[in-house]
Amino acid sequence: MASEISGPTGPGRPTPINGHNTVSTPPRQDPPSPTQSAGDSPIQLSSDARALQTAEASLRALPEVNAERVAEIKAALSSGQYQVDELVVADKLLAMEELLD
Repeated sequence: MASEISGPTGPGRPTPINGHNTVSTPPRQDPPSPTQSAGDSPIQLSSDARALQTAEASLRALPEVNAERVAEIKAALSSGQYQVDELVVADKLLAMEELLD
């Protein structure tokens, strides 16, 4: 597929072909998966790497949002029962600021 460009070329940008502004984008190549290798020999993962893969799979299985907790907070907000402790919020903001410094 060819595209027209009219700006400068550089790293991460297509290079003109035959002195024209028509360029060709190389096909995307996906990196090998953790179980594939570039050669003929299989990859041997350490026990730590296998444990990490198991932990990642477990985390992916969890929902990103705790729907039950969200429902509780919504109900508390609607009824006016949700109380915010300004000092706790301020302390946590200051602690986060210290981590960023």
